[in-house]
Amino acid sequence: MLNGSDHPVRAVFAGAPEALTDPSPRYFHAEWRKTGPDAGIPHTIANFNGSGLFAGAFLGLTGKGVTQQDDSWWLLEGDEAMFVDDEPSPSWRGTGLEDYFNGGWYYRSAVFSALHGIFDRVPFRTAQYRHQLVDPVTFSRSLRMTIERGDRNVSHAWFQSVAFAYLDEPTVVQPVPPNRNDRRAVENRFDWQDVMLQLTELERMNNFERAIALIDEYGERFPDAPDLGVYALRKLEYRRLLGENISAEEMAPFLTGERGPQAQEQAKLLDWFYAKPNRVLVGINANSQAQLYFNGEAVARTDHPLAWVVVGKEADGSSAVVAADATMIRQEPWVQLGLRTHDGFAGSGIGTKRARRISGAWNAETGDQTQWKPVPNPDLLRGTPDAPFIGSVANAFILFGSKSYSVRSEDWAYYQGRGYFRMDIPLPLDGWPAQAREITGLER
Repeated sequence: MLNGSDHPVRAVFAGAPEALTDPSPRYFHAEWRKTGPDAGIPHTIANFNGSGLFAGAFLGLTGKGVTQQDDSWWLLEGDEAMFVDDEPSPSWRGTGLEDYFNGGWYYRSAVFSALHGIFDRVPFRTAQYRHQLVDPVTFSRSLRMTIERGDRNVSHAWFQSVAFAYLDEPTVVQPVPPNRNDRRAVENRFDWQDVMLQLTELERMNNFERAIALIDEYGERFPDAPDLGVYALRKLEYRRLLGENISAEEMAPFLTGERGPQAQEQAKLLDWFYAKPNRVLVGINANSQAQLYFNGEAVARTDHPLAWVVVGKEADGSSAVVAADATMIRQEPWVQLGLRTHDGFAGSGIGTKRARRISGAWNAETGDQTQWKPVPNPDLLRGTPDAPFIGSVANAFILFGSKSYSVRSEDWAYYQGRGYFRMDIPLPLDGWPAQAREITGLER
């Protein structure tokens, strides 16, 4: 195992020897390739000679940003093709890159399973894998797999892949370039504009160590960035989440305003939050004109799709109600809600109650008579947000963007108008929403 990156990589290996039961075992082969950025030419993922079976692939791609198609998720529209035993036309022809990796509609967020997964999705860069162990492609003489560089090869994206196969005999594969720089991934030109989106995906993967490292890299690259103080405060929150104690001396520069006014405002709220165990943070983010309620009290308003609004409240009961009403003012309206306690988080998503009409005390702990319908999984939007693709305003309030998901009113595009949402949350909270595991496939 060789780590060719600039950063340490932690890995754990475990195994136990077993006697071979197959009298003719196959040999594992892996083939690495990198191509780009020329449009018009598909990327070759695999070109194996011999007999055996194709077992899947890893693929990473980064948009070049030459044309409008590059600066959109259109780069995921390339179809894969597999040519078995030198056939002139592919016997396997797909419908889109993300479809091959079992994640249609340009992916929602990070997700992991034994046979497929997506562990990077930011504009405009993705990394995905699929293991064809239950549906392998067998071949007798050769297997060649290609994928379009966007629909009809119009994209200038860089592609980097590793193909996996089990062959009957050891066979020479595509050589890996000896120069480390030739193997490195291409830097995404939007990487330093969408740091919040990258942090959100890392949180969904529970990779808080990498989130800390990303903030450090951002600070090294842009030491005078106006939002660096907010990111530095967010780094302290990650450290708390990992079990570290944050001292008063570490918080002082934020509370005194030395790290900027936004960091000071958020540090004061966090300092207030940690002072008493019954205090909670309640937040909303919406691509609509929305009002946030906590136990029936109006506590915040927003119409900014790139910014979370978070406020502090005291919760003394055995439950809490977080609710919102939202009016459609632009296409693709959605609402995200979240409540964080000292020991847990509850967020909108699967099962969040929604309605187009309300009755009684719809946003309070008692007196609600509304006929609610739970939000099903297919109605969760793909993420926050898909348009205008870049950005999210920096904030230090971890978990809000990653452990909640965007919800929308039923048939909102047709009925338009106002939608209503409600979460009934038992207290105290312990851990994160079950949907976080259901959607990502990851335990805490």
